Amino acid sequence: SLEEGDGSNGCAHGTVGGGSMTQVWEYIKIALMNIRSNKGRSILTMLGIIIGISSVIMIISIGNGVKSGINGELNSMAGGQIAVYSNDTAENGTEVIFTEEDMDAIQEKVPNVKAVTPSWSFSGSATGRKGTFDATTTFGKAGLEYCNQDPIIKGRYFTDSDYYTANKVCVITESSAKTLFGNTNVIGMSFDYTLYGMTQEFTIVGIRKDNASKLFGMGGTGTVTIEAPISTISDGYGFYVEYTDLLIVSDG
Repeated sequence: SLEEGDGSNGCAHGTVGGGSMTQVWEYIKIALMNIRSNKGRSILTMLGIIIGISSVIMIISIGNGVKSGINGELNSMAGGQIAVYSNDTAENGTEVIFTEEDMDAIQEKVPNVKAVTPSWSFSGSATGRKGTFDATTTFGKAGLEYCNQDPIIKGRYFTDSDYYTANKVCVITESSAKTLFGNTNVIGMSFDYTLYGMTQEFTIVGIRKDNASKLFGMGGTGTVTIEAPISTISDGYGFYVEYTDLLIVSDG
C-alpha cells in the first residue's frame, strides 16, 4: 500500500509538472501568433524600445561630455585659487582689512603661492571707435593675471610698477577688442572708461584669449571685459580702497 501511494504521488507530481510546461509552451505559441498577426505593431513596439534605450544612452553620454567640458572651462577660469575674506571687526569696532604687508607676507611665507591680489569688480561703460558699450572691469594687482588661465595672446599684462604708479593701462579680451575697435590690433590704443559718471582714459597693453566668457555666452555680445590695476580706482575715480578680500593663486 505504501509503495502504491508513493507511486501515485510520483505520477501526480509528474502530471502537474508536465501540465505546467504545456501551459508555458501554449503561452509562447500564443505570443508568437500575436507577433505574426500584428507585425506592424510589434515592429513599432520594438523600435520604441530601441529608440528609448538609445536616447537614454545618448543623453547620458552628452551629459557626461558637457559636464567634462564645463569642469575643464571652470578649472581654466579659477583652478588652483582660493578666496580669503575678512568679516571681523577689531576691539574698537573698526573693520579688519588686509594690508600690502599682509599680501607680501602671504606670498613670501606660505609655500606654493604664485600670486596674491585683491579683486574688485565694477560695471561701467567703455567708449571706443565703434561706440559705447557696457563694460565689466576687474581691478587688482599684477597677480590678477593668474586668476584666469586664458592666456595673454598679444602684448603684456600690467605690472607691479603699473600698480604702484596707478598707471591707467589695461588688458581686454579678444571679443572686447573687436567690439570696441573692430579688430584685435589694438595694443597701444586707448578708450574711455566711465564709472559712476566719471570718465578716465585707459591704454590697452594686452589682449587675453576669452574662452571663459564664451562658456557663459558672453563672447561677442557687445559686453567689454577689462582688467586693470586696482590703484586706478582711487587715483582716477577718487574711491577709497580697502582690501577686505584676497585671491590667492597656487603655483601647482
